[in-house]
Amino acid sequence: MSDETLIDAYVDLWPDADIIRQAAIRCGGPRRPRRARDYLGFDLLNAGLREVWSLAESMALTQDSAVLEIGCGIGGPLRHVAERFECRATGIDINPRQLRRARALTMGLDVEPLVSFAQADATRLPFCAGTFSHVYSFEAFVHVANKRAAMAEAYRVLSPGGRFCIQDPVHPPEMDIAMLEGTLHPLPPATYAEQLQKAGFTDLDITDRTVAAYRAYRQLAELISAGPLMPWRLRAIMDFLHPGVRPPLRRFISPGRLRYVVRYLADRNRAALDLLETPERVQGVRRMCEDIVAGFDRGEITMYRLLGHKPSGSLHNPSRS
Repeated sequence: MSDETLIDAYVDLWPDADIIRQAAIRCGGPRRPRRARDYLGFDLLNAGLREVWSLAESMALTQDSAVLEIGCGIGGPLRHVAERFECRATGIDINPRQLRRARALTMGLDVEPLVSFAQADATRLPFCAGTFSHVYSFEAFVHVANKRAAMAEAYRVLSPGGRFCIQDPVHPPEMDIAMLEGTLHPLPPATYAEQLQKAGFTDLDITDRTVAAYRAYRQLAELISAGPLMPWRLRAIMDFLHPGVRPPLRRFISPGRLRYVVRYLADRNRAALDLLETPERVQGVRRMCEDIVAGFDRGEITMYRLLGHKPSGSLHNPSRS
């Protein structure tokens, strides 16, 4: 797999920043976004904000943390993390178009001064040793082919006592998921743990997040299906996937917004098309969600979170000594 394969896959997955911003406004977001939640979760195409909060809490982030996200995409999780913990946060990705979207969506938000983005390969991070107190990857490390080198780099840029957290799907390597073909390099949890230990990480903690991820992806698939959706069901889905982002009812007083919401509830396909722009992209994302849910149903996909620590007093990376 080349970097271009992965870049092309995510160009097809995500709309441009102005489309995301406009979709959020139509669905009750403020006309001038100031908070990460003002995008209503439209910048989070994964297991959702509930899992982002769970991951962040497992790392024990504070206002003094300096955080690096590997595979930040358009920056959804990173903006929420920086905003909630008021910590400095940096995202890296190999995809320049995704990073342009990430910067555009961050511009003008209150959290903008805390957030930065850089184009980089996970196996060659452009940061000095000991720069960050926390490094994490949220459902993105699976795309890294040379995980051993990426883990060594994560270890290098962490300060002594720092924490490294990966949340990734686990499935047979030959399994195809629509729109992600040729980009997935899963490892079983035991192999992940072995490689983390060889990189120098200690006190490993492995948590099975399959049940929560399965429930989230089932609801994401329901959200993007065709046909009508009852208002109370939409509310339940949004509250589970993205707690705290549902806009207040007063935002829907505008006739224009109310018209869009009624149209979207009558046919989810219209909402998906307005967000994803083309029928081909809508069908692709729909197939991707269906493939993921089917994989969970068959027991072929599981989701694990691995947390490791860089020992206090560490001055070098064992894998490079």
